[in-house]
Amino acid sequence: KLGARWKGQAQRRRDSLHVLDALRWSNVRGTLVYAHGSGGCSWDNFRICRMIARMGIVVIAPDGFAYPKSTGMGQLRHKDLQPLKKASDNVDYWAGDLLYASDASGTFTYSTKAEVVLDDPEKWREFYENCYRLRRDELHFVIHRLPQWVKSQGFFIGGTSEGAMTVARFDDQRYGKQVIGRFINSFSIEYCYFTPTEEAGQLGGQLDVPTLNIIGTKDQFFGAEDSIAKIVAEDPKTGYGSKSLTGNGYNTMVKQGVTCGLTCLLEK
Repeated sequence: KLGARWKGQAQRRRDSLHVLDALRWSNVRGTLVYAHGSGGCSWDNFRICRMIARMGIVVIAPDGFAYPKSTGMGQLRHKDLQPLKKASDNVDYWAGDLLYASDASGTFTYSTKAEVVLDDPEKWREFYENCYRLRRDELHFVIHRLPQWVKSQGFFIGGTSEGAMTVARFDDQRYGKQVIGRFINSFSIEYCYFTPTEEAGQLGGQLDVPTLNIIGTKDQFFGAEDSIAKIVAEDPKTGYGSKSLTGNGYNTMVKQGVTCGLTCLLEK
């Protein structure tokens, strides 16, 4: 029994974020829990996290592709990881993928094409909903394990693309004032192919949390012109999604009564 208790305590410690306690008195400016896009933590996701970290904010970015391939989670999503970087390695801001050493594998990996979605819309509605549930649970798992001092200080949540969709829909009510801001990058917060119902295309969390939506006017997935969302929504046979896509979350935030929100459109 003593051995089992010791092993259980060791496992709980590994599953916690106690390592952050070393930063408690380091005058950090805040904490961000970041949700990466469908391709993992590399490329622009990595750059965003680096920029925010340079501002003195602790960035916690769980990697859904880092599980060993032999595990249950690794069967859903996996990429081989590169060795840890050394001081002599090229880690320039504009360097290529600094994290992964292979392509993605697993049942929850995808690269969306409009014609594929239109060929079997019900299959993809269910698939995207399951992706959301996976990512939502990931956020709850991390937030639940944040040190008390981080929760008392308050934390931000943010994400890009699939991660942004997760943050937009995230049911953060249980955390109350602990959530002090959110950003939704490269997702339009609208009913589209990525959100299987109209309700799923709205903010799912507290409406008094300051919310920033950043998206390009020519976003290939969720933009208002020639995007996958637009093509799927306009298909008269099997399409779904809003027929009046704007390519950003402004109208959604106004309709829901967000008390402090900003939509930032990046032209081209």
